[in-house]
Amino acid sequence: MRAYNKANSLLKTASSYHRQKDNRYDFFKSLFKWLLFLTFTIPMTLSANNLTITGTILNNKTNEPLAYVNVAVEGTYYGSVSNENGRFKLVIPDKLENNSISFSAIGFESKSIPINKISWNITVKMAPAEYMIGEVTVMPDSTLRTLLKRAYEKIPENYPDFPTRSSGFYRECVKQKDAGYLYISEAILDVYKTSYKNDESGQVKIVKSRKNIAPGSDTINPVRFYGGIHYPHYIDLVKNRASILKPSKKYKYILKGQEIFNEKEVYCISFSPKEESKKGITGKFYIDKETLAYLKFEYNSNDVSIAKNEKGNPINGIVFLGNLKTINYGEIDGRYYLKSAFTKQAIHNKKTGYFLDISSEYIQTKITAVRAEPIPYEEQASLSTVISEKAEEYEISNWKDYTILENESVQTAFVNMQQADSLLKQVNKPTKQQVLGKFLKIIFRIEFETNLTAYPFSTVQGNYLLQHNLPDSRQLKFATDYEKDLNSLHLEFAIKYKLTKNLKLLYLESDGLLSSEKSKFYFGGLEYEIPLKTYGKKIFCSASAGYGFLKFMQSMGTIENPEAFNFEGKNFDSKEIEAFRGIELNGPRLGADLSFQISNFLYLKIYGGWQFNLNQTEKIRIEEKDDFFMSGKSAENGLISEGTNLYFNGEKILSSQLKFENYFFGIGLKFSY
Repeated sequence: MRAYNKANSLLKTASSYHRQKDNRYDFFKSLFKWLLFLTFTIPMTLSANNLTITGTILNNKTNEPLAYVNVAVEGTYYGSVSNENGRFKLVIPDKLENNSISFSAIGFESKSIPINKISWNITVKMAPAEYMIGEVTVMPDSTLRTLLKRAYEKIPENYPDFPTRSSGFYRECVKQKDAGYLYISEAILDVYKTSYKNDESGQVKIVKSRKNIAPGSDTINPVRFYGGIHYPHYIDLVKNRASILKPSKKYKYILKGQEIFNEKEVYCISFSPKEESKKGITGKFYIDKETLAYLKFEYNSNDVSIAKNEKGNPINGIVFLGNLKTINYGEIDGRYYLKSAFTKQAIHNKKTGYFLDISSEYIQTKITAVRAEPIPYEEQASLSTVISEKAEEYEISNWKDYTILENESVQTAFVNMQQADSLLKQVNKPTKQQVLGKFLKIIFRIEFETNLTAYPFSTVQGNYLLQHNLPDSRQLKFATDYEKDLNSLHLEFAIKYKLTKNLKLLYLESDGLLSSEKSKFYFGGLEYEIPLKTYGKKIFCSASAGYGFLKFMQSMGTIENPEAFNFEGKNFDSKEIEAFRGIELNGPRLGADLSFQISNFLYLKIYGGWQFNLNQTEKIRIEEKDDFFMSGKSAENGLISEGTNLYFNGEKILSSQLKFENYFFGIGLKFSY
């Protein structure tokens, strides 16, 4: 396609220099363009040691196209799937030219065709399965649920009990109802899946990506596909142990009958919410009668779910009108793999009045490795990734060596510039979607933490007396006994900004929680994060370095109903006065932590570190104790100052005898995209 575009561009340039009507020139120009067109559109071609096979799959009785037919090269991990119009494309190494391609779909007889017999324009006609299964057995609910429970328990046996890497094709689209496309993004993906023994999530890497976005479409299209490339993971109902499989007590199940798939009998089971007034999904799935493996799912939101969303989202005015999903699994060497998945959503944008169709599509094209290694952390795409932000433009992309899901309407049914002028609201300033997109890119780089941190202090045990002499010869005396060491407990808030995938700017501050202390901590620095486990529930280790400021002041007790007095330029006239002795210190701080993923964006964090003490100042603090919701006046002064004396067991001392033990530790929660 790239060669064709370049040739076309050259021809247009040449014609600008020759305005004369030259019939011979026009003839050769047309001939050259058609030759290029045929070169890049012949269904079976040889390029870069690859065979490209395309074709159409039809029902041999009705001649109607068959959608979502599994296409596989027998004896290999290569495959594809037909689109809604029965079209398919398959790119394989030419060394497989002596293999055969199999075509299979539920309810149809499977078909196998030798690759070396595939001609220029292949049309595959599949016959509906003519298999007499007799009268459908009515299965009691208890028996059916027992069957479903067995199928659920056999997931580790029927699906890979080892990690896999696979290549796949992903597409996300937004289309105006009964009109052209507004947005299309596509990606070739490297997908890592963990063992089906558990529901741990996997990883995704973008190999290539491309886009086609109608000019000005943001004015009517509010949809952005954040993390859409993780579709092969979150759409996998079997891997994720969807509640409808267990089976769920909230759903009713009915054996609808039996079908044929790859010459094997399969059960067709429908499901819907047991209480018709409850929100949920309704649909059907197919289970292999012999192995009890799940083969296919088809389901939609029920009417109650749609009706409860009639008012739409109060922020963007979006009303979801339906959500149809189709998921297919295919068998290779006795194990079943996610083969393809399709999601179609209909929405109504109340703010603009437009009706839009949103779709996500994925086909697995090759299993590249079994018992595979994870994707390196620096190559992984995050859950906040938007394909279109870094994708190349559709018209300059060259994907002839990749198996993709055919889509004939990508060019022909796309909103063109002329349509955009009349259909879309063109604006010279950035749209709300563009502004929001830029804002979210910043937000997705930010992490938030809430922690509970302990800073241990020690003190010499005994009786302490703080005496402050006022100018009018009065004395303020505060006395208390300390019989154990102290721990300053802080509620800490931190914010981090990702400079790179591993390096972050860090700022935090905290306040003491105990009523017997006044403490504060500030810190700024850098943090470097190292992944320890990058699939399933992820685990990270981080090291931080920076500079911190810590203030810790311990209560010396209170006095009641003193006469008004002045301290450090402030007039104190409260009914109750409290005094504190303490220290202020600052210095470099080093820390380390472990973060354990709880959910997609939430992590449990345990940490500790060392705070060096380069500078320390002894302090006293006097403050008013007023109503709970009111803050009284406060003032601080150096402990060693005129008129202030501290006594320990009756003897005057020159320090607070408080010592920070330099280390700290804690636990907290981290929110990270």
